[in-house]
Amino acid sequence: MTEQRLKSVQRLLSLQKQMHKLAEWRLLSLQRQEADLAARQKDLLGYLDKESVFTGLFAKSLFARLKSIDESRAELALRTRDQEKEVLEECRRLGRFERGADNLAQKVLQARADVELAETVERSARGDDTSLP
Repeated sequence: MTEQRLKSVQRLLSLQKQMHKLAEWRLLSLQRQEADLAARQKDLLGYLDKESVFTGLFAKSLFARLKSIDESRAELALRTRDQEKEVLEECRRLGRFERGADNLAQKVLQARADVELAETVERSARGDDTSLP
């Protein structure tokens, strides 16, 4: 029974590791999106800084686009902060699962050792010890 429980806990541990990786991947995705938006914003600001004949013609649409990017970055910052909390929680949960699995594995090993010791003592008491030549 205990060995079945250990296998079950190990499957749950594997699942928890996957959940942790998924949370990390989501965070990386959000960070990449933030980097893309920052690059777009930098490009638009660079265009506005240039002395060009067309800058004035497109100023209104450029400012609207900059405002949109700024709003997107603000929303993304909130989502990133929430995802960072999720990654931290998944990390804590993974740690708890790992400690639980380790404790159960130790109990299983101890139970096996106890059984082997009891069998050895029983064989010795019966005089069936054939381990000696």
